[in-house]
Amino acid sequence: ADVPPTMDDIGGDLTVSWAQSKAAATGDPVFVEQVEADQKVAELEARRDAVLNANAARNAAIRALSRSITADEKRLPEVREVAGKLAAWSGIDDRAQKKWAFPDATIPDSQTADLADALRGSLIRLKDEVTRSSDEQVFGVIGGVPLSLGYSQILGQFSVTVGEETAWYERDRFFNVLERSTGAQGMLSTIRKIADRADRHITTIESRIEHNRRRLAEAEAEPELDFTDTAELEAAKLRAEELRLEVNARENSPEALRRVREDQQRRAADGQYPQWTLDLNPTDAWAEHRNMSKAELIASVPERMAAARQEWLDGAEMREANRKADPWVALDDTEAIWQYGFDSGSGRPGARVRWDDRQWHLEVWDGGGNVERDAVNTRSEAFGIAARAVEKFAAEQNISREAIHRAGFARRDSLDVTAVTGTASMVDEVTPRKISEKVNAVVEPTEAVIQPIDAVVEPTDAVTATESTYVLDETLEEGLRAASDIRPLRPVDPRTGTERPQYTDPMRQYEAGYEGGYDDGRAV
Repeated sequence: ADVPPTMDDIGGDLTVSWAQSKAAATGDPVFVEQVEADQKVAELEARRDAVLNANAARNAAIRALSRSITADEKRLPEVREVAGKLAAWSGIDDRAQKKWAFPDATIPDSQTADLADALRGSLIRLKDEVTRSSDEQVFGVIGGVPLSLGYSQILGQFSVTVGEETAWYERDRFFNVLERSTGAQGMLSTIRKIADRADRHITTIESRIEHNRRRLAEAEAEPELDFTDTAELEAAKLRAEELRLEVNARENSPEALRRVREDQQRRAADGQYPQWTLDLNPTDAWAEHRNMSKAELIASVPERMAAARQEWLDGAEMREANRKADPWVALDDTEAIWQYGFDSGSGRPGARVRWDDRQWHLEVWDGGGNVERDAVNTRSEAFGIAARAVEKFAAEQNISREAIHRAGFARRDSLDVTAVTGTASMVDEVTPRKISEKVNAVVEPTEAVIQPIDAVVEPTDAVTATESTYVLDETLEEGLRAASDIRPLRPVDPRTGTERPQYTDPMRQYEAGYEGGYDDGRAV
């Protein structure tokens, strides 16, 4: 066949394209390196598997040929004996001396009518028995060789075996033998022909034995293949695993999860509802899906964003309630260590999940000295495994899930009180300065300075347009304003300072994926 020795790996090209696209989007080439490392591992494993499969095929061929040769050599004497008997029977010229032995009578070959009746009677008695079982039944004998009747449940056909050869009969053809004398005469003729060519089977088996011996010698002469790149494969696996862990650290570390959560909160606070970019720049199909014209859909974006922003503001209490109802509690502001259930020294079950720069490690205790440990890539998976293990231990000790959750609530309340107390202590330590009444008083950096300057124009203040100012279309102006990044200032958490604002909804169950924010089909 005109088949090239090599073929382009289309799937591999798609994978590389995905990795390159992600690297371009994130500015991080580690994704390309990871896919390239995985491809190298796959290539080396394919070469190793090819060597192993070739050796396995060679060994299987040797075993199969050896079994076939042994079986044929064992059967050959019996086949020669049967073939000799059939040849002797077929060689009788006087048909009156050529006998057919049936259960009811022995009939010479010359009495064709009686022979057909005897054959039909013998087959009629055995047809029901052979259809119920898979065992062959002897219905007659010629020259000392039995004639066997069988039935295949799979094929739905009857079989007549004479020595080494079998003739198959479909049901209609077989019942024609039972019902008509002409059909019986046809089966008798078939049996005679099989007996005449019985010697062929000896030649066939001898030729097969000789052929298999040559193939066996060739297979045994082939050298055992050896995969010589084992060290390279192990190094490639190690490199690929390191890159996978590096990618996991970029996507599932506490910092990455916090960035995604804060970005989602920022979008929600700005009113960026799901698919808002599709509404702002709709296609004809999308506008039809929304049951609006394109202009109406674009004009509705500010109102929709305002409603989404208000919904976010109205849900502050619910988000705080959800935060307090979470049984998993972060033990510090880094969110690198979480705890569930009771403390390890309390004698009751609990769990702790921590980040080690590459993976999330979980530790579950039953309170009686038994500890289970594991490491997974995502925090949500670690939470799930640990929670199930804790609840299993709790069920063995008749501790309810509510009791486990109450332990977490108490831990969070204690941490919140500690955080508030620590903040208050820091405020109390600050001593206010008093400005001296002297004219040449020194102004400290911490004191407010009043400067008589002109009014500052804030981003939200209206700006008076001059005569040469270009005026935007009202619809476009509203769309740009809706898509802008202008939003109210948020209070600063005294525990974290201005570098990392803390929002009300932790959204701890969210795990970073390859897409940030809402999945609206557009780049934001």
